[in-house]
Amino acid sequence: MDDAAKAAKRAEIEAKVAAMKAEQKKQEEQKAAYFGEHQGITCDGCGAVPIIGYRFRCKNCPNHDICEACHERWDNGKGSMANGLAKQQISLDPKDHDFFIHKERGFKPLVKTAGPTQKSEKKLKVSTRTLQAALIRETPAPEPIVISFCTVAHRVDSPNLRATPAMTGEEVRLWSLLVNELQGLRVLFIEMMTVAVWSK
Repeated sequence: MDDAAKAAKRAEIEAKVAAMKAEQKKQEEQKAAYFGEHQGITCDGCGAVPIIGYRFRCKNCPNHDICEACHERWDNGKGSMANGLAKQQISLDPKDHDFFIHKERGFKPLVKTAGPTQKSEKKLKVSTRTLQAALIRETPAPEPIVISFCTVAHRVDSPNLRATPAMTGEEVRLWSLLVNELQGLRVLFIEMMTVAVWSK
């Protein structure tokens, strides 16, 4: 390779690195650190109080904040601008506004950490299994509900239901499916609660 080819290759690599750094900077601006609940801040576009998620401020207006949804509608000056709150005079021309993500730390972040580390993940899996086993041991297993065709179809088990007409075979089958689904949902609920407890 001659010097000109090396210089061209070097320039190409530097351009790619610069583009990657610009993309990384853009992603850092939208980190979870700025995603939160902004107490007492009202969205001037839709009137939502408080703004939950990203909060955007206009550089050109003295006191103009909007939520993430209104920022998407604004679309960098190409979309639309709303003034749903109508408490202050705001230009409805989207080109008059220049928004940026509010980065001051006066809000409650919704994301506390990046998540479990590789080390703590193993402990978490073991702890989750232990908790699930304890819940299963302590939670009495439901009695399997056996619906006999005779009981449901003729409703002889309850004096209040004897006056109702008998169920068809299809209705009995549907009742059985419903009961089985409910038992499955109970097990799923216990698993979800286990995960919720350990994800805090």
